[in-house]
Amino acid sequence: MNIALTLSPRKILLGGGVMAAPGLIERTRAHFADRLKAYLQAPAILAPNFLCAPGLGDKAGFSAGSRWLWMLRATNLTERRESGR
Repeated sequence: MNIALTLSPRKILLGGGVMAAPGLIERTRAHFADRLKAYLQAPAILAPNFLCAPGLGDKAGFSAGSRWLWMLRATNLTERRESGR
């Protein structure tokens, strides 16, 4: 809840093997909404898709890691070109 209130993300992805348990995301959403109602009523945060599973399922970690490495390599190559190395 602190992350949602402090950083105001558009979504929070809940992944990993534990989140694959049947009904866990729904129970997490209900608990989150119950805790949040003491502070504010924010339609975007209380929307059903605010807390959700990654769209890529079990491949999300690998895909995100691969993308991060690709971006890091591209950044390093750009820096090298600009510095003349």
